[in-house]
Amino acid sequence: MANINKIKGTIGILTGGGDVPGLNPAIRAVTVRALREGYRVLGIRRGWAGLVEIDRDQKNGSDFVMNLTEEVVNKVGRTGGTFLHSSRTRPSHVPKTAVPDHLRDSFSGETNDLTKEVLANIEHLGIDTLIPIGGKSTGTGAMAALPIWTQVVRAAMAGRPAREFEIPAGLVHVQTCLESGQLATPDCPQVIDDLFLPGTEPDESCTIHRQETAPLGDFKEVDRRRTPRDRWEDPAPH
Repeated sequence: MANINKIKGTIGILTGGGDVPGLNPAIRAVTVRALREGYRVLGIRRGWAGLVEIDRDQKNGSDFVMNLTEEVVNKVGRTGGTFLHSSRTRPSHVPKTAVPDHLRDSFSGETNDLTKEVLANIEHLGIDTLIPIGGKSTGTGAMAALPIWTQVVRAAMAGRPAREFEIPAGLVHVQTCLESGQLATPDCPQVIDDLFLPGTEPDESCTIHRQETAPLGDFKEVDRRRTPRDRWEDPAPH
């Protein structure tokens, strides 16, 4: 074990995109290893949205950041989802309606690049290394960690029979734009089938690809071989 009296640096962890079962175990694995190697670990709440919404002048970083310890992550390591919570915020493509109040005087476009604010907030928090965990829209850091996590899961599941994942009852099925995370329109180039707890699903059509504003139909009727525009014009072909 590393000398815990000497901190090597600070690592930040965030989770982005849709909620999936393996996020909490991934957070735990990274945290435990980092702590034992002598690093301080911070958890960023609500994914990239947490780093966007920090107001450095108001010193509200504690609203979006928590100190991660082995005691904290051990409690959630066997549960699904992410206790840090998630979002589909992309700092380089933030819709006008999602810009935090304290930044609206500086960012008033329909779509805004808040990357420089995120970088400033990372520096403000003293984070040396940021580990985003999620899918394509979360960042390349998640893709870099994927091979390691795959090995961990394969070792843990060795000898156990494979089984299909059963979608829990009561979830809301929605098609969203991969880029914005909002309700997909016919002009969204990449559309994904998503699941949400009732009341948490997006209620605004994509503001990046907004030539058409009406959302697509229920994903259960989608032929994945067709384009988003094909799905819009005939959502339930026979």
